[in-house]
Amino acid sequence: MTIFSNSKNTAIVLATSALPFLVTSCSKESAPDPARSENKLVFELFNTLKSNDHKATLKKVERLRIITPGSLFLVNLDNVERMNLITTAVNELIAKNNLLEAIEYVTESASLYPGLKELQVIKKELSQLHKIEELIIQTANSKEAADLRQSIILLQKATIGQQDNTYLEQFIKVKQELAGKLTIVENKRLSLFDLMLDIDYAYNNQDENCWNDLAQLALEEPESPVVKHYMGIMQGTIEPGSFILPKE
Repeated sequence: MTIFSNSKNTAIVLATSALPFLVTSCSKESAPDPARSENKLVFELFNTLKSNDHKATLKKVERLRIITPGSLFLVNLDNVERMNLITTAVNELIAKNNLLEAIEYVTESASLYPGLKELQVIKKELSQLHKIEELIIQTANSKEAADLRQSIILLQKATIGQQDNTYLEQFIKVKQELAGKLTIVENKRLSLFDLMLDIDYAYNNQDENCWNDLAQLALEEPESPVVKHYMGIMQGTIEPGSFILPKE
């Protein structure tokens, strides 16, 4: 998966437009050795550009800059190809799920080449991707409705301005549905817990509602230890006494 595109076409256009200025005349007259060397390097440079070999291109540019130290074209071409080399490496790391390594690589490259302002943009985008990745994991691992809803909100905020992602949209939709289901389950659990407290309180106060509440609880949660305790009292298998509710 390619995240950051390179500028191969830009580099080739730059090279093509600069050929008349870099290539000396190919007449039958003998030319000095430096000129022949420069001609050869220029044609080799064009070939490496066409083959998308960024490392080789940078080496050719470096040698040409020694021969033509004041060339603005070579400075621009060096910047373009260095960015191509860096973005290629970044995309390879991302493809291998090494996002943190990609961020570290871009950070180091930005320190080495402060003139490449695009690296700061790429670093910011990668950092945002890492944040989204962490929020996806957090959302996936949330077990409580409130935590899940909060994670979804943070994830949605983090993805504002990002490219449309069908998988991520579906992931958020599924988690929103899960949050709704968890809310129902949690509310029911709290309601049952309140009912258990009511039963215990009513029994201690010899309130007849104890048995009505117990019947309701038995329908909702037949395996509840509270149901088993008081049913045991009714059946004479358990000594009378209130049930000490476990902590939730």
